Order: sequence, then C-alpha cells, then structure tokens
Amino acid sequence: MTIAYREFVDKKHIGIDLQNYGEVVFRRKLVIPLKTYKTNKSLIFIMMNPSKADNKKSDTTIDKISKYANSVGYKEVIILNTISLCNSKSTKVISALAQIDPEIVQKEDERNQQTLTRELLNPNTDICLATGNALAKHGIKSIKFIYNKLQGKKVYAFKSVRNDSTKGRKSTVKGFTFHPSRQNDNFLTIENRFCFTIAHNICNKKNRILDIEKE
Repeated sequence: MTIAYREFVDKKHIGIDLQNYGEVVFRRKLVIPLKTYKTNKSLIFIMMNPSKADNKKSDTTIDKISKYANSVGYKEVIILNTISLCNSKSTKVISALAQIDPEIVQKEDERNQQTLTRELLNPNTDICLATGNALAKHGIKSIKFIYNKLQGKKVYAFKSVRNDSTKGRKSTVKGFTFHPSRQNDNFLTIENRFCFTIAHNICNKKNRILDIEKE
C-alpha cells in the first residue's frame, strides 16, 4: 500500500535510481532527504527487495524508516536492497525473476552490486541491516556480497519486538537480521538498536550467517 511522504521529508529532492522494462521495474536506490537534520551523516538502510515506493509516494515500511531517521537526526535515508526487483510481496520475487529475461536479471544484479559498492564506501554514513531471511540464489548471492563489503565495519540492526518466540532475538532462526515488516512500532528505536561487526567467516555451507560479534 502506498502512502504520502511525511511533512519532515524534503519531497522536492527525493532521489531515485530505477529502470523500467515495461511492467517490470528494478529500483536500485531511493534517497529521502530530511528537512530538520542534526548531523551531516546519512543513514543507509538495506532490506530485501523494493516495494512500490518511489520519489512521489512512500509505503508503510519506508514511512517507519523515515520516522526513525528523522528522530535520530540524520540528513537523509538511503534505501538499498539485496534484490532490486520491485515487488510488494517478497514471497513472489523468486518466481517473478524466473519469468524475466536472464540477461536483464544478470545486468540488474550487476548494477545493484555497483550501487551497493558505491554507497557502502561512503564513510559519512551509518549502516543498518534489516534484510530478513535471504531469498534463494539471487538474495543469498547478494547478501554474501554485502557482508563481504562490510567486513570489519560497524553495522546496526534491530532486535525483534514481536510477541512470539523471536522477541528479544538479534537474528532470525536462519541467522539474518530482522526486517521491519511484521514488527511493531517499538522495532525502529534507538533503545532497540544494537551494533555489531561482520565476522570474516560469515556463512556456512547452508549460506546462513554463523554469528554476529557484539561491539
């Protein structure tokens, strides 16, 4: 579901990097500038795949992230994803990719990696991982790429606040960071945030993150 951007967002200067192939859309980056910032730092927020948000309309997840970034005082939010295909239902991303020309998928995978590399090299940023469990093949490949780029760097993530067996956990059963969807309003808060560094040996033969090293 799409919604309007909040009043604290500088709507005129929202930046977007996307590519259309007819009805198929790949979004590599969404940059949301904030009006009343307290620092020149940007917040990089990495999730699974884009939904319908663009430079004209937001969605519920982007809205939550923008509110969090504004409350902390960041200059802007840079939204990146493990997979750049726009699809509001993550469970259908893999099947959707299978129906697209493989050359296009390969090209967009490479472009997404180039975007991730450029943004993650920026020293004037804080980085939040909120990918959820990696999607087969493309998602696993991308998250390995991201973790390799982040080795030795401080990264933020958020503990689960759901009223179930995951409450208080720092990672999913499969060892990945929690995604904001299906979490309540207490998820994206300073109090619920934790910092860690990426271990050198991050994946076992099942491509699961082995652990995170607490700072």
